[in-house]
Amino acid sequence: MAEMLMFPSVRRRGTIQKWVDEFMCTSATGRENLLAYRLRRIAEARRRLGIDEADIAAVVKALEIAVRAELAAMERRYGDAG
Repeated sequence: MAEMLMFPSVRRRGTIQKWVDEFMCTSATGRENLLAYRLRRIAEARRRLGIDEADIAAVVKALEIAVRAELAAMERRYGDAG
């Protein structure tokens, strides 16, 4: 059986930055809702590919941490625009 190796989502700097740019234009509640929605979509897509739940959880958690870290950095730099 072949093993599928996924490109780590946290390495997608462009995607993370794009998400954060969009989040900065929404309210805090909107940010949470949008982040949860996007992470859920990523998890669902990986499930359809047959990826192990533990691997999905690890990828989603790492991506969430990366997005929140970048969001916090943007808020420190520019203030809360939402």
